[in-house]
Amino acid sequence: MSTATQTALELEQLLRLAGFSDVDHATWKQRVEKELGGASFAESLVAKLPEGLDVEPLYSAATTPALDRDLYLGRSEARGPRIAEEHEVPQPDLAAALDAGQRYGVAVPWLRVRGDSGSPADVESWRPLVQAAGAENVVLEVRGDLSVLDRADLDGPWILCSDPLGESFHRGEDDASLDGVLATPSAKVLIATSPYHDAGATAVDELSLAIAAGVEVLRGLAAQGESAIDAAARVLFAYSISDDLFLEIAKLRAARQLWWKVLAATGVEEAEVWIHARESLRGRSQQDPRTNLLRGTARCFAASVGGADSVALTPFDQGSESPSSRGRRLALLTQQVLEQEAFLGRVADPAAGSWYLESLTDRLARGGWRQFRELESHGGMVRCLRDGRVRALVEDSAARREEGKQ
Repeated sequence: MSTATQTALELEQLLRLAGFSDVDHATWKQRVEKELGGASFAESLVAKLPEGLDVEPLYSAATTPALDRDLYLGRSEARGPRIAEEHEVPQPDLAAALDAGQRYGVAVPWLRVRGDSGSPADVESWRPLVQAAGAENVVLEVRGDLSVLDRADLDGPWILCSDPLGESFHRGEDDASLDGVLATPSAKVLIATSPYHDAGATAVDELSLAIAAGVEVLRGLAAQGESAIDAAARVLFAYSISDDLFLEIAKLRAARQLWWKVLAATGVEEAEVWIHARESLRGRSQQDPRTNLLRGTARCFAASVGGADSVALTPFDQGSESPSSRGRRLALLTQQVLEQEAFLGRVADPAAGSWYLESLTDRLARGGWRQFRELESHGGMVRCLRDGRVRALVEDSAARREEGKQ
C-alpha cells in the first residue's frame, strides 16, 4: 500500500470517528437548500457562463462524466509548452528582438507579416536573421494577400503558415477561401481563433469554428489527393487565452479532444497536433499596463495546464505602440518562471481527475461538437463565412456577453 493511499484511508477513518458520515450529492443539496431558508439554490449558488453553461457550487464523482484514463487531453508527455514570441514584421529592431529572445529561451520565434505589404526583398532580409536566431521552430505567418508567395522563394528556416478564413472574417469580407494556402505545398494552414474571440465569440464558438475550419482543410486536401495523415500534418491551431482560468484550461483540453475525434473519423490514429496559445486582447489595460503582468501570468498558467504546445504572451506595455524591450523580457521571464520554478511541465495532464475541470471540459466539447455539426449542416465553414452565418453567431454571442455585464 502506498503512503498516499494509507494517508487517505487514515483521514477517512478519522472523519468517521469524528462523526462525519458519507453524504451523497442529493442529500448534500437538500441540506444546502434548507440552510438557504427558502432562497433559490440555482439563483443563489449557480453561476452562469456566456457559453450557456451552469457552474455548480460543488462537483463530485456523481456529477462528473466517466473518465477515459487512456486519453490525455493535455500534452501527451510531461513537458512544459515551448516559449514563443510573436513579432509584427517588418520592424526596425527585429534583429535585436530575435537575439534577445534567443537569450531568454524562446523556442518558437513567430513572425507575422502582411502578405499585401511584404516583398521578396523583405523575405530575403529576414532569412539571415532567422538563421542567426538558432531556433528550430520559427513560424512565418503570412496574413492577408498570399500573392507574395508567388513572387518569393520562401523555402527557408521557418514554418510557413496562413489563416485565410480568419483574415476574411477580420476584414469583414465574404470572399473566404482556402484555395491559395492549400495550393502551396510548403505552407501549413493556420486556424487561429483570435478574429472570432476578439469579436466576442464564446469558448464554445471558438471550438466549433476551429474544428469546422480544420475539417474544411482536410476536405480540401483530400480533394487534391493528399492522404489523411499528410493533411492532418498541415493543420496548426492557435487559440486565444483570456482571463477565465478554468474555462480556458477546459477549452484547450476540449480542443484536443474534438480534433482527435475528427482525425479518428478519417482513419488517422496518431498525428502530431500543435496547439499554440496566444494572449487575448480582451481585458487588457491601457491606462495601467502593469496590471497586464498579472493577467499574462494567469493566462500562461491556464495555457500550460490546458496542454498548449507553445505559448506567446503579449508584452504588458504593448498597445497602440510597439512594446518596450523590458515588456518583451518580462513576458519571456514569466514563462520561464512558471516552467522552471512552478514546474508546470512536470505532469502531462495536470487537470486530469479534477471533477470540475473534467465536467467543464466535457460540456465544452459537447457544445462545440453540437455547434460544429450545425455549421456542417449549412455547408461547412467556408460557406457559413460567406453567407454571414459565422458573423451572426459571433455577434449574437458578443451581445449576450454584454447583457451579462449589466
